[in-house]
Amino acid sequence: MLKVKVIAGQAQYAGSTKNGVTSNDYGPWSVSFVIGRPTP
Repeated sequence: MLKVKVIAGQAQYAGSTKNGVTSNDYGPWSVSFVIGRPTP
């Protein structure tokens, strides 16, 4: 089970490389998501 929380968007998003996958920098977006485990 996952917990997904919708929060306000950020002004910009930094790209990264991990496990052989590279993402690009990205500009502003209207919403962001926080994904994690639910608290018991």
